[in-house]
Amino acid sequence: MADQDAAGHRPRRALFSTDDTTVDADGGQRPPAPPSRARRSADPWPEDDDHDGPAEPPRSTPEAPRSTPEPVAIQPATPPARDVRITPAGSTGPAFTPPGSGSEGLSMAPAAWGRPGPMPTDPRPHAPEHHHAQRSASSPPPMWQEPHRHVVDRRTRTGLLVSALALVVVACLSVGFAVWANQRPQTAGQAPTTGAPTPSPTPVLSEASMLTDADARAIDEDAGWKISLDTQGVTQDSPQVTCIVRDEAGMPIPEMTRLRTLTTANESRTAALHQADLYPTAEDAQRVYEARLGQLGGCAKQPVYLDSGWAPADLGNQSGGVVAVVQDEVATFHSLLLVRTGRMVNVIDVAQERKAVPYAGLVEAAAEVVNSQCGKTGGRCATDAESRESIPPLGTDQPGFLAGVDIPRITPAAGEWGGTPVESEFDVITSQCEGLDPATVSGPTSRAKVTYLLSNDPDAPPQYGFDEVVLTMEDAEAGAGLLERFDDSVRECPDNLRTADVSERTAIEGKVGKAEIRGSAYTVTQTVDDERLPFRIALVTIEEKVVYLLLPTTEDFDFTDEQWAAVAQRAAERTTQGS
Repeated sequence: MADQDAAGHRPRRALFSTDDTTVDADGGQRPPAPPSRARRSADPWPEDDDHDGPAEPPRSTPEAPRSTPEPVAIQPATPPARDVRITPAGSTGPAFTPPGSGSEGLSMAPAAWGRPGPMPTDPRPHAPEHHHAQRSASSPPPMWQEPHRHVVDRRTRTGLLVSALALVVVACLSVGFAVWANQRPQTAGQAPTTGAPTPSPTPVLSEASMLTDADARAIDEDAGWKISLDTQGVTQDSPQVTCIVRDEAGMPIPEMTRLRTLTTANESRTAALHQADLYPTAEDAQRVYEARLGQLGGCAKQPVYLDSGWAPADLGNQSGGVVAVVQDEVATFHSLLLVRTGRMVNVIDVAQERKAVPYAGLVEAAAEVVNSQCGKTGGRCATDAESRESIPPLGTDQPGFLAGVDIPRITPAAGEWGGTPVESEFDVITSQCEGLDPATVSGPTSRAKVTYLLSNDPDAPPQYGFDEVVLTMEDAEAGAGLLERFDDSVRECPDNLRTADVSERTAIEGKVGKAEIRGSAYTVTQTVDDERLPFRIALVTIEEKVVYLLLPTTEDFDFTDEQWAAVAQRAAERTTQGS
């Protein structure tokens, strides 16, 4: 225990617990020290200037009989207090154990005479002969050599002990509070709170932000959905959404990513993958959303066929999707939905064999996800979300023309379609039944052509592909007139050209917004020198745009009528995305 005064911090020496007057070495009584000497006890370490040298050590000869004068009588020594350590002359160490040493409160050393009991014949212990030689000039003299200590009465001693105990208690409390305070988690600059502690805020992106098995029941109520994977962050080995490039160069980096998969045990092997990315700002999220929507529209990551496009209404800030078909031996349909709410971007990929899940159910499930996120991301929620079929998003292909993903494979698990650059001056071959040449027909204000070729299909004939010609007429009426001319010529072709054989007309109808798509598709087979040469042709219109398609094909390697009509309709739809 350390005591403080104006002079600084120095350890206080132990108090000698007796009130007796002392007897000198010659047997005589030593009077008490004068008052000026007693005041030295207020100093932590009394100066040694008043001593001429060390006190004379006790003699080894027996003491002479002592007389007891009337004024002074030798009283029995008061036993040492239990709360004070009395250090024998031959021992070392402080009288009190400081709080910092690991002791609690005051430490008691054994008294020089053992426990309280009868006082020995000589109340003053004999110091060893070498004691004074070991004491340095700056060391305080032994307490029994300081006569002024004996003027401290019992009341003073008790007060000092109480004060010392109080200081020890305060020091212990201070140390305990400091330890407790250092262990508390605090935030810099946080003001102290009262009452019940405020719970930690829920992260913006957490497990509660993801698609649940209950949400997935809207996709297929009887599938028996179960969460099979739930992770924070993604690696190269993590499942990946179809058509989406995970780390596209130049795109903002998300603050956090979560990924969850759900599986079923049904025969169609239905499964869902949900990836959510949280970005620093809504602007960053919007950039990523638009880039990923383009990836869905082009799907350059792997060869797929885009069966349909979707543009849900009232679902977050932005939403769009496609149904992409991986045309393997057993086709897998991926219903993909991209949604942004505030600074969160979600993509849900529901895969099922042989047919797609109902897209309306996917939108309903996604609405639950959006509503769990919108309050924390500063985005729009899902209010009366509705699924709406639309054109697939524009990818990286030439705007206004077909994309490679718009054309189906002919051989399962093989083949990839790609287009040539756009040509404004060109020649085309025809089936000789169209009644017009798209490269030279009058009326269009502009015309352009792209040729599409099939690669990586070992069963395909060499240079297998078709031409797409887009004509821009003065108005929709002029386009409709060109379609009528085309239909009349093809229908009359067998009568006008005996080598020609024409199939039944396949009508093509659709709508983009309020604009209607109308057209016709045919198969024309020409026979030359007993060799049959089949051609697939189509002509479709949408407002002032007219699209002509021609595919020289074979009887063994060809599209179906439905596939060819779907390609023609998609070609008309894509013209609305051109400049």
